[in-house]
Amino acid sequence: MEQVKCCTKCGEAKKLSEFGKRGLSKDGLSYWCRECASAQKKLYYSANKEEIKIRAVAYMQSHRKERNEKQKVYQKTHLEAYKAYQKVYRITHREARNKYSKAYYIAHSEEQKAQRRKHYQNNREQYIARAQAWYEANPEKKLASVKAWNDTHPEVRHAIGHRHRARKANAEGDANVEQIAARWDYYSGKCYICGADAVETDHVIPLAKGGSNWPANLRPICRSCNARKAAKRPYNATPSIAGA
Repeated sequence: MEQVKCCTKCGEAKKLSEFGKRGLSKDGLSYWCRECASAQKKLYYSANKEEIKIRAVAYMQSHRKERNEKQKVYQKTHLEAYKAYQKVYRITHREARNKYSKAYYIAHSEEQKAQRRKHYQNNREQYIARAQAWYEANPEKKLASVKAWNDTHPEVRHAIGHRHRARKANAEGDANVEQIAARWDYYSGKCYICGADAVETDHVIPLAKGGSNWPANLRPICRSCNARKAAKRPYNATPSIAGA
């Protein structure tokens, strides 16, 4: 006949397999059955949830190095199992992971940007080679990605275009997105020649005539005035010579 034991919590006689281990007991088993012990743990956790979290965070912070070393050892000795677990975890906790990653990046944005810049500078050739290989293997995706970026970042694209033309012409000066936007705001988005709605940014003194890419030499212009002006300086344009 299978041996039984009486639970001191619920008072029921249950099989020995229904009790957990406890080294200090004479029989090596817990006084409470597993069901009662589990219910008590849940009750305690619900009543002391915040305190338990605080203790857990404090423990993890004080044992960070030890936990990291144990995790590295486990990963090496259980590589396949660890990869399988990570794959399942990423799928089942996708939303939570994305939410946590976004919150962490916002809270540590400057630190993250600095780390990424440093990593790129230290591994620039690898980044370029990997990007080039991807472009060659995915030409259609590359064109779609470039088009999507240009459509969503017109101001940045225009600033890059102006910078490229200025460098090609060996012109002085540089203007970023904010500075070009300030020039547009100054003219209220209107053509500085005729007052119509502007669609482009013009070098008042053309680069071909020795003009610079400083903000003072940049003004919004409509397409028709830009076509008529071409590489000439309009009669009513009087930019600062020092800035131009």
